[in-house]
Amino acid sequence: MMDNGPVTGEKGGHVPKTAADPAPWAALRRWRHQWTALAVLALMPQILCAITVDVTDFGAVGDGVTDNTAAFQKALARVGQPGGGMVLVPSGRFRITGTLKLGEGVTLKGTYDAPPTAHRTDPQRLLGSVLLAYAGRGEPQSQPFIELAGTTATLKGIIIAYPEWRREDVPPVPYPPTVAAGRKDNVAVVDCLLLNSYEGINFDGTGRFLIRNVYGYPSRRGIYVNRCMDIGRIENVHFWPFAVPYRPDDPYSRWINLNGVAFDFAKTDWQVVSGSFCFGYGIGYRFGRSDDGVFCGKLVASSADSCQTPIKVEENSHILISEGEFVGRWGSSDAVCVDIGEKSKGKVSLMNCAFWGPIHHVVHSRAVNGSFSMIGCDIRNWNEEAGAIWIEGGKAIIQANTFTKPGLNIRIGAGVTSAIITANQADPGLRVENEAGGRAIISNNQADPFRWPDDDARRCFRVDIGSPGDYRYVSGWNGCEKALEWAGGGTKRWSKGTSRLTIPLIPGTVHHVALDVHVPGQALMEGAGVYLGDTCLVPIAVAGSRQLQGTIPASTADSAVLELRCRGWHPNALPGSKSRDRRELGIAVREVRVRAAGVPETQEPFNACTGQ
Repeated sequence: MMDNGPVTGEKGGHVPKTAADPAPWAALRRWRHQWTALAVLALMPQILCAITVDVTDFGAVGDGVTDNTAAFQKALARVGQPGGGMVLVPSGRFRITGTLKLGEGVTLKGTYDAPPTAHRTDPQRLLGSVLLAYAGRGEPQSQPFIELAGTTATLKGIIIAYPEWRREDVPPVPYPPTVAAGRKDNVAVVDCLLLNSYEGINFDGTGRFLIRNVYGYPSRRGIYVNRCMDIGRIENVHFWPFAVPYRPDDPYSRWINLNGVAFDFAKTDWQVVSGSFCFGYGIGYRFGRSDDGVFCGKLVASSADSCQTPIKVEENSHILISEGEFVGRWGSSDAVCVDIGEKSKGKVSLMNCAFWGPIHHVVHSRAVNGSFSMIGCDIRNWNEEAGAIWIEGGKAIIQANTFTKPGLNIRIGAGVTSAIITANQADPGLRVENEAGGRAIISNNQADPFRWPDDDARRCFRVDIGSPGDYRYVSGWNGCEKALEWAGGGTKRWSKGTSRLTIPLIPGTVHHVALDVHVPGQALMEGAGVYLGDTCLVPIAVAGSRQLQGTIPASTADSAVLELRCRGWHPNALPGSKSRDRRELGIAVREVRVRAAGVPETQEPFNACTGQ
C-alpha cells in the first residue's frame, strides 16, 4: 500500500501511519477534511456580511449643491443590514441637509488616515472628503448631525463643516452635537476635523469609546463625556482656531475665550486623556457632576493655552494630571490655571506640569474636604502679590516645585487641616503666608538670602523698584519693567489707582523719604499724593518725571505703610489709542530712598533689594 505520509495531530505533532492498521488513519484524514470544510462554510456568512460600498454608487454627488442625505443613509443601511461594513466617501463636498445614523459595525470612512486641517472656512476650498452640515441650526436639542447608533460604529477620515456658520454671529448660533452616541459601546471618531461646530462630540452612556486624532474649534463645547462606566480614551485631540484667526479683542474669539469649554467631563470611570490640547477657551478641562456621579481618571501630556481657566474642578473622585502645560487667557489679569471648587472632595494631583503667561493664581483651591498635591512643577508667572498657590481648605502637599520669579509663592488659609510644604525652590527665597499655624509643616525650602546687617542699614537705604527683591516692600503694583521714561534707564513698576509701599523704620526716629516718579497727565486728580494713613505726606499735582519728597514722623513702629493715590487709567482706553494693554496703571516709580534724620545726604545708601 502506498504511504501517504504522516497525519498532523491536534497538538501539532504527527500521527504515525503503520502498515499493520492503515484504515483508522485514513478515516481520520477524511473526518478532518470534512470538519475543515464545514468550518469554512460556517464562517462564510460572517465573511460575506462585512461589505464595502461607495456613497457615489447610491447617487451621492460631491458638488456642494446636491442634497445627499438619502444617498448616504441608503449606503449606511446597505452595509448595516448584513451585519456591518464600510461606507467610503471619496473626495468632494457632500451637502447633507438632514442627519445620519451609523448602525452596528458600520464605518463611514473618508479619504484621511491622519487628522485633516484647514486654513479657510470657504467650503469650496476644502479638500478631501467633506460633509456640509445644514440640519439643526438654532435647535441645539434636535438630532445630532451624525449619530453612532450601534456598537462599534465608527466615523473616520472626514471633514465636517457648517456652511451657514458666520464669524459675525456673536454669540454663535447653536447647533446640536456634530457627533453623538448614547448607550452604545466601542464607538470611535478617528482622523476627523470638526471645522466650526457649536458642540463637537457628545458621548453619554458610551463605554470603551475611542476619540483619536480629532481636530477642530467647536465654539461652545468640544467634547462632553458622561456615564462612561468602562474606560474611555481621548487621544491627540487638538481644539485650536483652524481657519478662524484668533484675536483676543475679536468678539467671536473673545466669546469662546470666556464661554467655551473644550473638554467637559461628568461621570466617568478611569477616563484617559492623553496628548491633547486646546486653545482660546473659557475652560480648557472641566470636571463636574451629573446625576450619575463625578469624574475619575487622568490627563497625561495634555495642555491648554490662552484659557481663562485651563483646569476647573467642580467635583471629582480623583484627577491625576501629569506633564501638562497651562497658560492663562491672553490679555487677562484674573486667569486661574487650576480652580478647585468648594464641593471637591477627592484628590487633585499635579506632577511635572508647567505654568506661564497671564496668570493671577496658578492654583486656587477652596475644597474644604478635598486633597491636593503639586510635585515637580515649573511655575513661571502669577500675580506676585496674590500668590501663585492659594489653598483655603482641606489637605495639601506642595513639594519640589520651582518658582522662577520673586513674589508671594504660597498662601495657606486658616481652613487648611494639613499642609506639607517642602523642598521647593524660589528666587530669591520661598515666601509662604501661613494662617494655619502648626497644621502647616514648612521645611527644607530655598531661603531668602537677604538680611539687614544692622540698624545702620535701616537708617539709609534705597529700594530699586522693579528689580529682584523689591517685592518685600511693594503691594498692589503692576509687574517689573524697564524704566524707559528716564534717560538713565533702570527698572520701574507702574502703580495702580491705589498702591502701597512698606518702609522699614528705626523706632523713635524721623525719616525722610524720596520717590523717583513719572506722572502721566491722565493720572492726576484732586487728592492725588503719597499718604501715611489719612495724612498726605506729598501731593502729586504736576505731570512729568520728578522726585517726590516727604517726611515720616517718629513712631514706635518698625515700619510704615505709604499709599500712593492717583487716578487709575487704562492704556487701551486712551483717546486714539491702538494699545491692547488693559491694565490699570497709575504712576511709574523707579526708586525709593529713605534716610533717617541726622544721616548726611552724601552717605551711600544700603541696597534693600540685594542686601549690599
